[in-house]
Amino acid sequence: MAFSEAIRRRSGIRTAAVGLISTSVEANRIVQSDQADLVMFGRAYLADPYLPRRFAQELGVDVQWPNQITRERARPTR
Repeated sequence: MAFSEAIRRRSGIRTAAVGLISTSVEANRIVQSDQADLVMFGRAYLADPYLPRRFAQELGVDVQWPNQITRERARPTR
């Protein structure tokens, strides 16, 4: 994160942190401490497409479901 933080502070350019970030707490700490503006997940997201939602839930953040999924969740199961 030091590289991202240095670029962000010296240039004012928004930066993203990537690599070896595996928990919601760690990702939140990086953004809250201004080390990066965004945290990106590669392989972890491919392995778990609901990773952002799971992290939001762990952090107590309410995330709205997309309309397409809301409609599907409202359908009765067969």
